[in-house]
Amino acid sequence: MFASRAVRVAIVVSLVGLGMWIYAAASRLAGAEAAGLSEAASGLASGLIGDGGVDGADGVNSAERTKRAIDSSAPAMFRFGFSFVVGFFAGWCLRQVLKVTLLATGAIALLVIAGEKLAITSVDWAGMQAAAGNSVAWVKGEGEMFGEFVTGYVPSAFTAAAGGFWGLRRR
Repeated sequence: MFASRAVRVAIVVSLVGLGMWIYAAASRLAGAEAAGLSEAASGLASGLIGDGGVDGADGVNSAERTKRAIDSSAPAMFRFGFSFVVGFFAGWCLRQVLKVTLLATGAIALLVIAGEKLAITSVDWAGMQAAAGNSVAWVKGEGEMFGEFVTGYVPSAFTAAAGGFWGLRRR
C-alpha cells in the first residue's frame, strides 16, 4: 500500500503541513509572550478572542492585523494530504473486501448450484431474489450514510475521493 508514490507524497504533504501548523501555533504563542502581553491580550492578538471592533484609524481590527498566511495554509495543507491518505486507505480496503466478497459469493453460488443439480438441496429462487433485492437496498442505504459521514468528517472530500479512486486502482 505504501509503495504508491502518490501516498508517499500525500504523507509528506501532511507531515509538512502538520509541522507548519505546530510552528505557526508555537510562534504565535512565543510572539505574544515576547511582547509581554497578558492572557486576554494574547488571545486578542492571536485572533482567538475578538470583539470585531475597529481599533485604529485605518479601519482594521486587531484579529485581521495579526493574521498570517501560515495560520490558514498550514492546516489546509495538512488536511489535503491527510484526506488523500484516508481516501486511499478506504479505497484499498474496499478493493480487498470486494475481492474476498466476490470469491466467497462465487464459491457459495457454485455450492448451491451443485447441491441443486445433485438433488441434495432445493432452492427457492424467488425467495433468493427477494433477499438479494433487500440486500442491495440495504447496501445502497449504508453507502449513502457512509458518503455523508466521509463528507462530514474528512476535511477535503475531493482529495479523499481522489485517494479512494487511487486506492481502488492499487494492486
